[in-house]
Amino acid sequence: MHSTVQNTIYSFFASAAYTSEVGLKAYPTNYQGDINLPEFVRFHIIGPNVVRGNYSTGKKYTGKLIVSFLVPAGQGDKRGYALCTSISHLLDNKTFPNKLSFSTGSVTNYGLDAVNKSLWRVDYTNNFLIFGD
Repeated sequence: MHSTVQNTIYSFFASAAYTSEVGLKAYPTNYQGDINLPEFVRFHIIGPNVVRGNYSTGKKYTGKLIVSFLVPAGQGDKRGYALCTSISHLLDNKTFPNKLSFSTGSVTNYGLDAVNKSLWRVDYTNNFLIFGD
């Protein structure tokens, strides 16, 4: 089930909808290369974890997607919140064709990035669930 969730989320960040609505290059948290962009996205998939199962629906898997928007510090939370609004239009209460479903996301303003103080970090977090074997 993990590969289904991962493939769906990776495909989302490569989609035309994401590119036109958000437009920032997205990197998974474990990306090892250099990122030399003035603003970008880091995303982290937590889970999926089996919560319960039943005979009719199969196992229920839940998890969380964390999307960190890193923008120039001088633009602060205004730019970060605008990007969170854009991605929320694409993910909030969305169900993908493979039945991966997202709930309503939330936003957390972290301020200056711990790794690069010239960047400001604002996170969009959304829980997901999917049924399967």
